[in-house]
This record gives sequence, structure tokens and C-alpha cells, in this order.
Amino acid sequence: MSGDEVYRCRDANGRYVYGQAIPAPCMEQDIEVLDGSGRVVRVIPAAARSEQVAAQKAQEDAAKAAAQRDRTLLATYLSSPTSSGCATSGSSCSSSRRT
Repeated sequence: MSGDEVYRCRDANGRYVYGQAIPAPCMEQDIEVLDGSGRVVRVIPAAARSEQVAAQKAQEDAAKAAAQRDRTLLATYLSSPTSSGCATSGSSCSSSRRT
């Protein structure tokens, strides 16, 4: 899925409903996926919906986990001895850690 796809279906009144994510009124219907120029690039049958929702949730969970890993790595390396200037000051950091 790319960022410029749009989902479309018809509501109970026959009007089109659009969304960047699958619109709530579309959950029980076939959904058309449109590209950036408005052309239908594929149709998601109603039966495949639960699989797609699960895949979308897995992608979101993976993105959250990656963001958390990134924050953890940044916190780890920002608190390392090299961030306090030991590596660039010319003094030995190991001597300052001995007790």
C-alpha cells in the first residue's frame, strides 16, 4: 500500500464514501482502491477484509516497535561515555570510571 491510495465504496444510500483508510461504512462491502489519479487499481472483496485489517494492524504494530527500538537506541547512545566528551577531550575515560 502506498501513501497516495484512497479507498472507496458505496454507502446504504448509494453515495460514494472515500477515505485514506477503509471507511467504516465499507466494512461489509467490496472496496475499490484508487490510485493518485482516481483510477481503480484493485478491488478488495468483502471476504478478504479481515485478512487485510490484520495485515494493516501488523504493519502498524511493526512501525510502533521500530519507533520504540529507535528511541531506545538513541537513549542508549546519547547516554554513552562518548556523548560526554570523553572521546574528544583527549583524556582517558577509563581512568575516570575507576573507583
